[in-house]
Amino acid sequence: MKDIILLHADKYPMMQPVDFAKLCYQSVFGVSHFVDGGCLDYLNEEYSQIEKDDGFEKFINIGNGFARVNLQPMKRDLLPVLAESFAESSEFKRGSTDELIAALSEILSLTAKNPSVFAFTAEEFAAFMKTYASYGYPAVSHSKTYRDAYNPAYRVILCRFLPRLGYALS
Repeated sequence: MKDIILLHADKYPMMQPVDFAKLCYQSVFGVSHFVDGGCLDYLNEEYSQIEKDDGFEKFINIGNGFARVNLQPMKRDLLPVLAESFAESSEFKRGSTDELIAALSEILSLTAKNPSVFAFTAEEFAAFMKTYASYGYPAVSHSKTYRDAYNPAYRVILCRFLPRLGYALS
């Protein structure tokens, strides 16, 4: 998980503690959304509202066999394939709270060892972890800082479904 955390810290230097918690949660548990028959409808609606960008990274590995597939560079005709991959990925259950705590603890350790890499201190992350724990480690949303800086629009899918979209892990 260390490499995934450092990759994200480098690519997204404005990430806040809650954004790293979201990353860890998705890496450990995968798809956290309830997926129903309207998956493609929601995806089409979100897609129609984002700014398309062919130069945007197609996906990013988040560890444990999952990837975030970005909507910005995606062609509309691939949305049904993404929706199906997202729905199938939601059926794959894995992970535990202990794994999530271990991933969060890795971030705490990295912030202490590499303070200049993160947009927050080890003390700030420790305080966040305490609050997050008190809520029972739920799925969380991106921070306003992250949303404003990076306009996230993606779906988490199993990496094994990337070839369906014409993508491959390198």
